[in-house]
Amino acid sequence: MRYLSFFFLIISFSLSAQSQLMNSNTSQRIVKGKVVNKETGKPEVVEIIFKDQDGKKFKINSNSITGEYEQLLNAEQSYIVSFSRFDVYNEEFELKVEKADEKFTPQVKNFEITILEAGKALFSWDAFEPGSSTVGPKVNEMIDKLKTTLRFNRSITVEVQLNGNDSGNSNGVAKARLDALNKILESDRRLKRKTKFVLGNGNANADFVVMITKVEDQLK
Repeated sequence: MRYLSFFFLIISFSLSAQSQLMNSNTSQRIVKGKVVNKETGKPEVVEIIFKDQDGKKFKINSNSITGEYEQLLNAEQSYIVSFSRFDVYNEEFELKVEKADEKFTPQVKNFEITILEAGKALFSWDAFEPGSSTVGPKVNEMIDKLKTTLRFNRSITVEVQLNGNDSGNSNGVAKARLDALNKILESDRRLKRKTKFVLGNGNANADFVVMITKVEDQLK
């Protein structure tokens, strides 16, 4: 009887250990995918930064040839993912890790990143009322986005081009819009010091175009 009780104790302990192991394994999930150029679809090698819900960060690199990555993460949790390279636009993506399954199936998540290049239009908006130099309701939101962009992408130099293509007197309206914007930014010396506001070349569809003029690695 003593041996029988001992036998059942061992079986019970074994089942409990297996259950704990299974719970431990299924509490995490492999997330894998590719990091590619948003415009060309080509793979990119870049440092990937994961930030968990407690604010802790860790970094991995995508494959230098395929752009692929693979990382074990906590299941049913959210992460903020960003990318670090001097010529990559700094933005954040939310990654929600799904519940793990018994087959340990990887969750696939691909990322498209924007490469910063001189001569590329970063943003374009219609900041003014059609055919006039009267600023629209979202102009302050646009200026705030421009400030945030410059704050988190310090490798770039930009200029804002003002256009008047939506009017019969495109050059005259563009000049009036430039004057109106300069008045708005009179007290914002820091932004005016970091950004040139100029007349556009007349080829843009939007009246407010943020153009990259220089990309420079700050660590060199």
